[in-house]
Amino acid sequence: MVKIEEITNKVNEKYGVVEVFIKDEYQRVFKGKAKCASDDKYDFDFGEKLAYLRAKKKMLKVYEKEQKNLYKASKASFDDYEQRVIKELNNYTKALNNIDEKVNEMISQ
Repeated sequence: MVKIEEITNKVNEKYGVVEVFIKDEYQRVFKGKAKCASDDKYDFDFGEKLAYLRAKKKMLKVYEKEQKNLYKASKASFDDYEQRVIKELNNYTKALNNIDEKVNEMISQ
């Protein structure tokens, strides 16, 4: 799992907005935002937690997608490798069978 290196926030109390920025170990930054509805009372702690969770969700979705893509690529690569190995093994089997036939012919004469 990717590590979080830094968390910062930006607050605009006038508009009831809290933004949280998560910087991960690869220096990628993900932003989460929480905004009060017009009939809500401004609560910084609640907004900060909500914005943090939204930023973390974005981060995890990005890395989840990348892991899925890596998995698909490695699986395709492995499938290709497996097919090449099977083909090569079949070639060895044919060659060994061919030698066995020739040996048996020589012995039977």
